[in-house]
Parts: sequence; C-alpha cells; structure tokens
Amino acid sequence: MVNKEWLFWRTRACALLVASALVSGAQASGLPSAVADESYPIVELMPIVMKHEAELALSPEQSAALVEFRRAAMPKRLALQSEIKQIRAELRQRILDGAAPAQQQALLERWLRAEREHAEMRARCAEFLRTTLTPQQMALVQQRYVVAPEIFLTR
Repeated sequence: MVNKEWLFWRTRACALLVASALVSGAQASGLPSAVADESYPIVELMPIVMKHEAELALSPEQSAALVEFRRAAMPKRLALQSEIKQIRAELRQRILDGAAPAQQQALLERWLRAEREHAEMRARCAEFLRTTLTPQQMALVQQRYVVAPEIFLTR
C-alpha cells in the first residue's frame, strides 16, 4: 500500500517543479510570472504572422494555407486552452481545500497531459509555418517574435 503522506508530498513536489519551470521560463524571457501562470505557450508564432502579414508579402497560396490551418487548428487550441484553465482552477481549489492526495495527483496528471498536448500543437504550428513560409519570411517571423513578446501581454 502506498504511503498517503509520501504521495501527498510527491504530488506537491511535482506541482512545484512544473510551476517553477513555467515561472523560470517567463523570468528568463523577461515576462512577468503571472503570464507563465496562465500557461504562456512554448512558442506562439501565428499572431506574429497575422500582425505582420503585409510585411511578409504572403503569396495567395500562402495566405490560403494559413487561413485553412487556422480554421482547422484554432477551435481545438482554444478548447484545449480553456480545458487547461479549468483543470488549473480545479487543481488550485483542491490544493487549497486539502483534498486527498490521489485527487490532486489525478488533476495534476490531467493538467500535465493537456500542457503537453498544447506544446505539441504549438510545435506543429511552427513546423507548418516552416514548410509554408520562405526561409526569409520565417526568419522575419522569428525576429519579430523575439523582439515583440508584448503581443502576448495584451490578451
């Protein structure tokens, strides 16, 4: 039988490690920790592409491909982000209420799976952009992403 106290502290340690990683990532990028607390994505390039479409001088084919990608991906991404926020809120409340470690662990595992899926979605988007944009366009997107993280603070 698993020691309940050990499971309780293991759950807390896992949550702390994940939270620390998110906060450290935000601090390293110069972003406030509150942004990391709201699941700041690993990479989010599509808003940069949309904001700089004219400067990128997209071809009609590229524009059509971007529209189709957003049409297919956006509803899934928004639903997943909503799910992540809901899981985090529930986990936060369970921790505050002193819920059983097994309940906390189950929520923590759901949250981690959802965060992984979110990161994988972001990686697929970046790969899509790499195969759709020219190398020069992609370099511009990456440059704008690095120098303009404030786009994510206005949500």
